[in-house]
Amino acid sequence: MNNISSFLERFKHILSSSVAVKQTIVEILFEQCGVQVPLKDIKISGHTLYIQSKPALKSAVFLKKKQILSLLKQQTGSSIVDIR
Repeated sequence: MNNISSFLERFKHILSSSVAVKQTIVEILFEQCGVQVPLKDIKISGHTLYIQSKPALKSAVFLKKKQILSLLKQQTGSSIVDIR
């Protein structure tokens, strides 16, 4: 029984760190663009951040793409290199 709980504990840490990174992304987007993006609209795949939202919001994000990527690297240490 102890082996199963220690195995599942690893996944708990992985999920909580993913949520923490997404929360930081939401805060950075709000700080830089003034828009609130729901966590469900953010997906990270490989080294790319995908935002599934309205075109107007995406345009605002793309205008400040360099600043956002720089802040992401500073605050999360993530290896995200592109936003789509």
